[in-house]
Amino acid sequence: MRRLLALLLLWSTYSQAEQPVLRFSVAESWSMPLVRIEGDQPVDGMLYDLMQALAKEVGVRPEYQASAGNLHLVQPRKTPAERP
Repeated sequence: MRRLLALLLLWSTYSQAEQPVLRFSVAESWSMPLVRIEGDQPVDGMLYDLMQALAKEVGVRPEYQASAGNLHLVQPRKTPAERP
């Protein structure tokens, strides 16, 4: 009986867990045939199809984050000898 209750408890908590997410960054400057964006979300295109297929293959939900396309690179810190 205790095993049955433990299994029911584990099963119920597993079903309430959120599905894992695979996040993709989508540049607003991309256009067809790469991707078509409507309302900050991709809806069509080769990259969209690829991202959807990848998420489906690994069994996760895809999530998209639109970016302005101007990515800022992190520059390494200068050593004290390199500072003016």
